[in-house]
Amino acid sequence: MKLQTILALLVFLASGSQVQGQFLKRLAKKAEKAAERTVLNRAGEESGKATDSALDSLLGTPEDGGNAGAAKGTPQGGTGVDYNTAKLINTDAKRSFYTMDVVVHTVNSKGETTDSYFDAEELAMRMEASRNDASMFTDSEGFQYAYNDREERWEKTGLMRSEAMSFMLPAMSMGILKLPEGPMMEATQRFHEQGVNMNTFLLVEWAFIYSPEDFGGSDFTRTLVPCPDGGGDCPKFSYEDPEYQGSYVVFDSEGRLSEIHARVDNQMAQDEGTYSFSYDRDVQVQIPNAVEVKQPFDNLFSRGLNVDDN
Repeated sequence: MKLQTILALLVFLASGSQVQGQFLKRLAKKAEKAAERTVLNRAGEESGKATDSALDSLLGTPEDGGNAGAAKGTPQGGTGVDYNTAKLINTDAKRSFYTMDVVVHTVNSKGETTDSYFDAEELAMRMEASRNDASMFTDSEGFQYAYNDREERWEKTGLMRSEAMSFMLPAMSMGILKLPEGPMMEATQRFHEQGVNMNTFLLVEWAFIYSPEDFGGSDFTRTLVPCPDGGGDCPKFSYEDPEYQGSYVVFDSEGRLSEIHARVDNQMAQDEGTYSFSYDRDVQVQIPNAVEVKQPFDNLFSRGLNVDDN
């Protein structure tokens, strides 16, 4: 199975206790089945693009390089109206975590790329990908925005707002990419206690969660390499597991996540991809005025992920 497909079905591991662990095992099984059904039965060619942007976050080929005002699908400016009402909800909690602008560039083994531009001031993200002709957006409450050419309007879907999805999406990143579980679980628990869902912005969260101290132990070999942002030598952590030979994580001179290179060859995935993080751009994201559209599968997870079921 392709790594990009598995990462689209990220399954969350959000707690250390035995009871919560059993809860999450049942949740993970149901989430994966539900997600597979969702992917196989995507409905709505146009309005469904918003959901696709979340599930296909590792794909795409933006050519403009980032912050240009004429980016594909960027909403028309000049209205003087701020449609980003999500940033007004739990603002302090969100800004205490999302402290800086981030650009995440991903490329897979086919050369397909995605660029995600996160604006810390607006608590919003723009994503540009080769499989979509227009930009797509995400707000801090988990709404996904896409332009419907047929209806000539922006539309948003709330599938990613559900707690089940927030528990599902982060995680096969830990199971497949073998990222350390502790930091992700702690951040998720902290967010959950404040009424905020983790992984609203997909890969962007990793930039705020991981530090070099998280990659100690026998699973990684630490070496020094030239800092990607200059400033001397920086830590590189290479995977020891033979199934991940060639995989590594690099941090920059300020201890920020700079690059994850994943080369996976096991029963769950056979693929290769790179995730590059940069922090030197003044990102500006404008959430469009959109009509909320209910997808046929919007209630899928609330119906299908009842953890009391066997």
